[in-house]
Amino acid sequence: MLLQRAFAKINFGLRVLRKRPDGYHDIETIFYRVNPSDEIFVTSSDTIAFECDDETLSTEVNLVRSAAELLQKTLGIRRGARIILRKNIPVGAGLGGGSADAAATLRLLCRLWDETPAEETLSDIARRLGSDVPYFLGTGAAHATSRGEKLDYFHLEVPYPIVILSPEIHVSTRDAYGAVAPKSREGSDDLKTLLTQHLGLPELLGGVLKNDFESPVFRLHPVLRELRGQLLDSGAVFCAMSGSGSSLFALYHDEGPARSAMETFRDRGRLFYTPPRFRPDLGIVRRQQVD
Repeated sequence: MLLQRAFAKINFGLRVLRKRPDGYHDIETIFYRVNPSDEIFVTSSDTIAFECDDETLSTEVNLVRSAAELLQKTLGIRRGARIILRKNIPVGAGLGGGSADAAATLRLLCRLWDETPAEETLSDIARRLGSDVPYFLGTGAAHATSRGEKLDYFHLEVPYPIVILSPEIHVSTRDAYGAVAPKSREGSDDLKTLLTQHLGLPELLGGVLKNDFESPVFRLHPVLRELRGQLLDSGAVFCAMSGSGSSLFALYHDEGPARSAMETFRDRGRLFYTPPRFRPDLGIVRRQQVD
């Protein structure tokens, strides 16, 4: 049985630039992996079988099953797989859990089936599954454009502890896009430039890294605006919403205030801690069985 951990992501800035003729939107953002992570296990089977410990997720219609079936069809594979998903990343919280799980499934099944498709083939499958899925096939941070699938990976070390707060609020991505007003940023610096220039003074990040979804989502869910203010009051030097929400992430200069915030906000939602200079382990390992 093979295992891989699928880590969540946050967005350092998110610009919604324009609506495309195909109905999607052109965006610009920076993807960065953080805790928490899901665990995906695969083993040989005659058919595609999927299990999940989260009873709210359908075992028949989900990105993991779709990834397995699309890979199987694209490569002409006759074998199946038993896929077990252990969820820890909140669903519908702007942390990319479903996309991370789908990408991990593609990698794991290629290993299980002893297939080595071209990276472009895997990337094409990932794009068909969802705009965020291609990012999770790679490593490191990435400057993303187009629908989010055009990726420029780069090395990024965030030297600050990160606290993620995921309140029990589900934000529909469709509704968020319906409420946001696209705005062209022609002539302005790209988000990668702004992030790398200001990372040494994180107090300035709030003035240059904007998430265009924040205003409309905060109008729909005012408690998120309140929580953002409270996280800043707790000592955070930067706080923003990830993706289309509802998760908020906060950067702290030191681990002490970050750990205190984990205690302060423990009743306000699910909390996750990412240490400074976080390097997620994305390796595939072999297990005899699921623990």
